Amino acid sequence: MSGFLPLEDLEPTLSDVLAFIDTFDSDATASTSSSSSDDGNNSPRPTPAPQSAVERRKTRKAAASRRCQQKKRAELLALRAQVAALENRLQELSKEKRKGSVGTRLDSNQRLSVTQLWRDKARLEHQLRRQSEERNNQLKTVVARQSNVAQAVRNVLGGITSVVNIEVALRTPPPTVTPTVLEGFVPNLHDAIYGELSDRLRRMYVDVNSRFTSLGTVMIQDVSTGMQVETDAVTGVPFVELKTAMTTSLSLKQTEKVVMGLKSCYYKRYRKYLTELGMKKESEYELRDEEMAVAMSSLSLSRSHEEENRLVLTFSTLSCDHPTDSGLRFREEGFMLVTKSPLDPQAGTVIQSYYRLTPEISAGAVSPASSGVATQDATKMFVLQNLGKRMWSNLQTIQANCIEAQLNPAAIPATC
Repeated sequence: MSGFLPLEDLEPTLSDVLAFIDTFDSDATASTSSSSSDDGNNSPRPTPAPQSAVERRKTRKAAASRRCQQKKRAELLALRAQVAALENRLQELSKEKRKGSVGTRLDSNQRLSVTQLWRDKARLEHQLRRQSEERNNQLKTVVARQSNVAQAVRNVLGGITSVVNIEVALRTPPPTVTPTVLEGFVPNLHDAIYGELSDRLRRMYVDVNSRFTSLGTVMIQDVSTGMQVETDAVTGVPFVELKTAMTTSLSLKQTEKVVMGLKSCYYKRYRKYLTELGMKKESEYELRDEEMAVAMSSLSLSRSHEEENRLVLTFSTLSCDHPTDSGLRFREEGFMLVTKSPLDPQAGTVIQSYYRLTPEISAGAVSPASSGVATQDATKMFVLQNLGKRMWSNLQTIQANCIEAQLNPAAIPATC
C-alpha cells in the first residue's frame, strides 16, 4: 500500500503556474503602492486599474489551484497517518503471534509428542466415562432388584392377611338350602378370594416387568405346540402350562382391539363388573363327556395395563365346585403381553401369552387309603384336560383373529 499520490495529480498545469505568478505580482504591486501612499502624508489613493476578463479568469484558476493543492495535501497527510497506524498494529499482531504460537517453535517430533499426549488424555477420559456408565447401570440393576424384592415382601405380607381370611371363611359350612352356584359365595368369603386374587395379579405384574425387559422381540421360551397335562417332578402335582408367541404387522392399538374385542369366551353364564381391584367376573359352566360331568363355578379378576409401547393383560381365577370343597379347587392364572419396538416405528407388534392351571393342594385332602382317592384324581385329571383344551382353543382363536385382521383390516372392531 503506497502512501503517495501520482505526480500528475500533484503538479499543476503550466497555465495555473503562470496565473499564480501574475497574481503574486499584482498583490506585491498593490502592497507597494499602499505603503507609499501611507508615507505620503495621506496623499489621495489612486484608483486601481480595472481587471480585464482574462485577469479575472486567471485569478479564479489560481484560487482553485490552491484549494486543490490544500485538499490533496490534507488527504496525503491523513493517508500517511493511517499507514503508520496500520504498520504499528501489524507489528503488535506479529509480536502476539510469536508469543502465543507454541507450535511454530516445535519441530515435528515435538508436535507428534504433544498430539500423542492429547490422544492419551482423550482415551483416558473415554475409559473413565465407560466405567462410570457401567457402574451406573449396575447400580440401576441393584436398585431395580431391591425394589422388586421390597414389592414382593409387601405382597407376601399383604397376602398373609388374605390367606388367613380365606382359611377362616372356608370353615364356614355351606348353607343348608342349596342355592344356585352364583349365589353360593358368602360375602366375606367373596371379598377374601378377590383380595387374594388381587395379590396374585400384583406379583404377576412385577414378574412380567422383571422378565420381559426387551420390547418388540419374542422373549418367551419353549412355545407350546399343543395341550398336555404334565406332572411336577418335586410335588407330583399335575398341571397344565401353555405358552404362545407370534408377530403381527398390526399397530399396538389395532392389536389391542383384536385381543380385547375378538377373544373367545367359553362360559355360558357369567356376570362381570369393573371395580377398583380390576375386572371381576363370576361364571358357571359344566364340563361333560360320555362318562363324567362336573359343574364348576369360578371367580376371576383381571387387569389391563396400557403403556406407551406395551399392553399387559393379567388374570387370576379360582375355579371350584364350591369354595368350601377343598378337594376340588383349581387355580388359573396367566398374562398376555403385547409389545412394540420403540426404535422402529414401522415394525409390527409381538404377542406373547402364558397360562398355568394347577389343582390347589389342600391340607384337608383325603388319605391315600381312602376309597375316594381314585375318583378324586380322575375328576382332577378330567377338569385339567377340559379346562386346558378350552384355554388352548381360546389362545388359538386369538392368534387366528390377529392373522385375519392382518389380511382384512375391516375385521378389527371399532372399539375395544
